Amino acid sequence: YLNDLFGGNLFLHYRKNSIKGGDVFWTPPERIDMNTINKNVHTCVHGHFRQSDGTSSDKYYPEINRFILLLRDPLSIQISNYFYLKMQEKRDNGKRLKVNNVNEYLEKSKSFIFDNLPAEARKDYKNFIQEKCLVVGVTEKFNDYITGLYYLYDRKLPLLNQKRENISNWDESLDQDVIDSWKERHQKEYGLYDFISKLSSGGFNKEQKSKLLC
Repeated sequence: YLNDLFGGNLFLHYRKNSIKGGDVFWTPPERIDMNTINKNVHTCVHGHFRQSDGTSSDKYYPEINRFILLLRDPLSIQISNYFYLKMQEKRDNGKRLKVNNVNEYLEKSKSFIFDNLPAEARKDYKNFIQEKCLVVGVTEKFNDYITGLYYLYDRKLPLLNQKRENISNWDESLDQDVIDSWKERHQKEYGLYDFISKLSSGGFNKEQKSKLLC
């Protein structure tokens, strides 16, 4: 969908991982020089912007003040991250996990959702969403999110087909006590998730449409 909306003006912001001697190394993404971008065409920089590893939007693109935000249920993405890392370990023999099972992973790990957000969002996510976000959504309501995107850019909505990639096998059982404890420790993340999920009109901000510049 992003390729359809932005075409050649869609730029990816992902770090690159490599394996050396069983250890995992990564290189940061390159910064896009916004001065070289055609200002008459909508542009999107899409990816993971992590505060903890120095690839945040605050560092790379401090001049950007319009955002599109898509979240997944905090617990679901945490569990998925464990099984994804486990799958990668088997594939490339890299040392990615320091725990024995998914329950231990949840007990020792914390959500990285806010680590991926700008400093302004970490301080006051409601104000950030209302003032800076053009479209927000959750993966559990993915069609609403895509509808919002196409509404924003005045494009005809295509046939919606959520294609899943990098699917890992959840082949371990989860303890309910561990789940409850993890959710209790991450009430702020669920506050953000619930706030976005409950937004009317599928999560897109009609008032922000008038602020969208070509």
